This record gives sequence, structure tokens and C-alpha cells, in this order.
Amino acid sequence: MFSQKQWILFDVVLVLLILALSVNWAGVKFPSFGQALLAFDREPPRCLAQWQGESNAVSDLSRCCRDVQTLGCSQNKESNELPWKCGSSNTIQYHLNDKAYYSCQALWHT
Repeated sequence: MFSQKQWILFDVVLVLLILALSVNWAGVKFPSFGQALLAFDREPPRCLAQWQGESNAVSDLSRCCRDVQTLGCSQNKESNELPWKCGSSNTIQYHLNDKAYYSCQALWHT
């Protein structure tokens, strides 16, 4: 009916399935791929507020995220250092690096 190798493969698949179901049942939450990438990003999150030509760093990331949440964000092709631009030309603009932007997204979806 089944060869020895097929039974071994079947057993390994069953063990992996049982392991995955047990972890799910225990309620363990694994990070998404994007959150895992952020963990390896050594650059600190940076948020820069710009109003009427004057730029200031925003040191409180949660405040930056709260302000940016209502504004539309898009990728800023002009800057590699701060590739996210939020706001319009007639309002305050926020410029964020990848770590700050994705950290904000994680806060918005919790």
C-alpha cells in the first residue's frame, strides 16, 4: 500500500500540522513580514514636521503617528532618507523614514 518513505513523510506532515494548530490554539501571535523586516532595521524612526519652509524633528513618535493618521501619505521619490511624505502643500507636512511610517501603520491597526 504505502512505502516506508511515504509513511515517514506522512508522519512528519502530521507532526508539523499538530504543531501549527497547537501554536494557533495557544494564541501565539507572530509578526507580519513587514514587522519582521522592521526588527532588522537598525535606523531609528525619524519624523520631520515642515511648515512654511521651516522643518523641525518630532521626537515623540506616537504624536507624529497621531498627526499623520488623518493626512494622506505617499512615497516621496525626491528623498531616500525620508521616503514618506504626509500632508499637502497648504497644510503641515510630515516626512518619515520607513521605520517611522511602518511603526505608525502598526499603531493604527491595533
